[in-house]
Amino acid sequence: MPLRLAALVLALLPATASAQVPCQDIRFAAGASSGTITGQVLAGTYLCFTLEVGEGQQAEVSVESLGPEVMIVSILGVGDARESFAWATRAGTYEIRVMPLFRSHATSDFRLHTAVTSD
Repeated sequence: MPLRLAALVLALLPATASAQVPCQDIRFAAGASSGTITGQVLAGTYLCFTLEVGEGQQAEVSVESLGPEVMIVSILGVGDARESFAWATRAGTYEIRVMPLFRSHATSDFRLHTAVTSD
């Protein structure tokens, strides 16, 4: 019985850790349609951002590594594990996750670029 409980606890750990990552809102400066965030991802984690958009806009998101790691971005409902995305939006809020492609034991520096334009 203790072995089964340990397996269940270990299976739940990644989901619990992911659920605790707070998202930061991406907001552009007044009159701007794009912006850049520079940051650092701690080893074994990801950073979460949210981007609120209108219906039928064009969105672009890209991540650039500022160190030796390959950085990727995943956008829930759009795609997973790429360096950049471009898509026509639906009204709502998109969750953007920034992380290194491979597990790292150090922090990973990055630059995240986002742009939203109307057609």
